[in-house]
Amino acid sequence: MRSTLSMGLVAVLMVAVTSNLAYAGGKGERRKDGKRGHVKAELLAKFDANKDGRLNRDERQSAAEYVKTNYPKRYAKWEKRAEKRKERLAQFDTNKDGKLNRDEKKAALAHLKETNPTRYEKIMKRKEARKEKRKEKHNKN
Repeated sequence: MRSTLSMGLVAVLMVAVTSNLAYAGGKGERRKDGKRGHVKAELLAKFDANKDGRLNRDERQSAAEYVKTNYPKRYAKWEKRAEKRKERLAQFDTNKDGKLNRDEKKAALAHLKETNPTRYEKIMKRKEARKEKRKEKHNKN
């Protein structure tokens, strides 16, 4: 139950702006051929030093500087989202320790379920998919 709540809230209440760098190619900017996702591919190609398909903390910091210089509008959106995440964290972090404990996570998920049921369902489906993937991986070993 604890990991289930943690995974759901991690998706909702991430604090750092650089967390979005691992998924850089969303809506908005398009390649010349009309397809989306060119920024993500570009960042992974340039900054994924260990070639694991993800950006670790150091790689994200380098990528953030690159995006700040080369994609200022996108970087501004990321900063705005990060501020909103900080506000949501502050809303549910009742003991003000900078992170959510089990009860705070439950409250945040309950609030999300009431205020944005569509988003809540997406998070729960993603969480179930991760759970199934872990189960499959465990069964293979």
